[in-house]
Amino acid sequence: MKRSKLSEFLTHLNKIENSIRFTMEKEKEGCLPFLDLLVKRSPSGHLLSAVYRKPTHSDRHLNFRSEHPIQHKQSVVNTLFQRAKKLSSTAQDLNNELKYVKRTLLLNGYPKWIIKNRKKQHNRSPELRSKIVLPYSADLGETLKRILERHRIQTFFKPIIKLSTILASGKAAVPASKRRGVV
Repeated sequence: MKRSKLSEFLTHLNKIENSIRFTMEKEKEGCLPFLDLLVKRSPSGHLLSAVYRKPTHSDRHLNFRSEHPIQHKQSVVNTLFQRAKKLSSTAQDLNNELKYVKRTLLLNGYPKWIIKNRKKQHNRSPELRSKIVLPYSADLGETLKRILERHRIQTFFKPIIKLSTILASGKAAVPASKRRGVV
């Protein structure tokens, strides 16, 4: 579509259904963010990509000192590094993102050893015959997991339900008629 027709097309789309409002984001300085991806146009016209974070991104992730199973914390590390590798199309962007991820993880209390051992994956033995999901307790969780695995029971943990998740948030629900600009 020709750039001169974009505004006209957007107006047309927004006339189709009153309850749906489309918006348009235009390329700025050869870049266009889409979800957590930044699409960049190179001088030669090729499309490149890098990780994108909104300006409001807080760099907060599951804190290492929180009471969650080590697998959840390892998953945060692995996910951030995998995302960097998958979304960075140049070595420079990848290097910059890896440095950023390491710094952010350290700020969230992650020790250097878990960041360095990010490639380590726990492969589950195929002979485990049963699975169980238990609430996680730092005191008993890992010990109970080792005992159950001796009996060929694979153990998964979920965070313990907290009072704040049970109680109402105190916010009134927004009526559907007032929800605009939401996908």
